[in-house]
Amino acid sequence: MPLLDEMLGIGELARLTAVPVWTIRFYCDEGIVDSVRSTGGHGRFDRVVVERLGLVRRLRRLGLGQPRTLRPSWRRRGVLIAAPGPSG
Repeated sequence: MPLLDEMLGIGELARLTAVPVWTIRFYCDEGIVDSVRSTGGHGRFDRVVVERLGLVRRLRRLGLGQPRTLRPSWRRRGVLIAAPGPSG
């Protein structure tokens, strides 16, 4: 994992991905993306999260449901591989 000062803050991540901060927080709560806390309690994100948010966007465009219905099925080389979650 990169050093905290090499990681992105939530505002930087939002600017890079055009995903609103509140949506990124929702994705964190749902386990779609991961963050680590700085000593000040701020969420810091690995740059691979930029790719993950792009994947979520592409999956949604393909009609694979809301992000909360996607669950990580496995991780490989730091990239989230998602599969449709249980329906209901």
